[in-house]
Amino acid sequence: MVKISACVIVKNEAENIPKWLQCMRKIADEIIVVDTGSDDITRQLAVAAGAAVYDFTWCDDFAMAKNYAIAKAVGDWIMFLDADEYFIDDMPEKIIKQLNEIDSNKMVDALICRMINIDKDNNDKFINSFYQLRIFRNKPELRYEGKVHEMLKCDGKTPSLLVLPRDIYIYHTGYSAKINMEKLKRNLKLLQREIAEHGEDILYYKPLADCYYGMKEYERVIYYDKKLIESGVTLIGMDTGVYLQYINTLCILDKPKADIKAIVDAGLKKYPASSDLNYQKGFLLYEDGDFIASEKYLNKALKLYDTKEQIASSDIDRSFFLIYGLLGDISSLKNKKEQAIKWYLKSLQENPHVRQFFDNFYKIIGKRTDKVKITFLNKIYREKDKDFLLRALKDIGADKLYLYYKNIYQSEKFSSTDMAIEVFSRGNYNLAAKKIAVILDMTYKNIIMDTLDKKEEMSSLSRCILPKGYQAAFYQVKNKLE
Repeated sequence: MVKISACVIVKNEAENIPKWLQCMRKIADEIIVVDTGSDDITRQLAVAAGAAVYDFTWCDDFAMAKNYAIAKAVGDWIMFLDADEYFIDDMPEKIIKQLNEIDSNKMVDALICRMINIDKDNNDKFINSFYQLRIFRNKPELRYEGKVHEMLKCDGKTPSLLVLPRDIYIYHTGYSAKINMEKLKRNLKLLQREIAEHGEDILYYKPLADCYYGMKEYERVIYYDKKLIESGVTLIGMDTGVYLQYINTLCILDKPKADIKAIVDAGLKKYPASSDLNYQKGFLLYEDGDFIASEKYLNKALKLYDTKEQIASSDIDRSFFLIYGLLGDISSLKNKKEQAIKWYLKSLQENPHVRQFFDNFYKIIGKRTDKVKITFLNKIYREKDKDFLLRALKDIGADKLYLYYKNIYQSEKFSSTDMAIEVFSRGNYNLAAKKIAVILDMTYKNIIMDTLDKKEEMSSLSRCILPKGYQAAFYQVKNKLE
């Protein structure tokens, strides 16, 4: 079994270090914490958790601090996650298994792993993801270089790398809303100091672009992304990231579509197996009305996303709903209704609040029975989505379903509907649909009867002005009551 040393450099990380320590205890044989001047309880928390804690006088040099930590490690492999990075679930077991399999392959110096940025200030919302080097052999020739945005080198050169499978990933909270701007300003200050001392090296282009992107100085982003692409330099783990950032920036600035297409095509020429760039191409073709070609690229993007060997960054993670929805639109245009329904369901299950896809989905299922429509809708929507669903149903004139769902969400009178929803929540759609079919007309009856004053006759309501579709429903129930 390989021995693992977990290392970290910290300063005032009392908020993050408990989770980091808890995570590392599951995977590491030793834990090394290098404190660079904390004045909170970070150091005490690390000591209490059994970590070996060392002090390092901060000198605005991340590489020097990290190399100091490495020098204290005795494990076969070093895992160097930042304090705001952590694993979840069964990830430690998977990594240990991988390291034991890889250890005998002396050609591999280091591993790159998928990093997922989440915003902990916004319910852990996905920001983006890319690949990053976080695990490497404990060898004296493997050391960090660079005062800021430090990079691991093997005797000054790029180490021999292996990509871990996609199902092994790290969560990173360092770009959360409250933290991000302060960190960007700090990094930019350090980069500018480095440039003033040593000149503007190619390796500064990407971190500069990243800083300016976070600070919303988009023209500067374009300047540095363009310079990096023209340089021909490829950054390990971020190979397509520069193209995707460039594309997003052009879109934000509403630059000519021809400029965006040119960057997408340039990226695809260099990285034809990028799921993200194939998705971007498919989206542009959809906007141009070239649906056949669009479908080809969108399907290719999905297929490539499942390829474990792919190293491309993963903006596609947050675009699944859009890809599925566009494929639904294309299938609908080709009159492949059943296929379109499958795509729309997948899209709305990913993001249930997209009106374009909801409306197009309902156009296909609109002529089916109420039981079938409710079965579909309950595969997507829950009470938390009630405002969107009620508004959408009302807008498209689905009055009967609008009243049905309004009754479910706003009334506690009908235990039978509650029971049906409970059945839905357990996934038994057929049983729930049968119950709903029985109570649907009764729902109508109760809603209308509840609007009557007991002293008034039924005929008085017939003079009321009802919204679109309600009059016919009213007279249906009125006839049954009579």
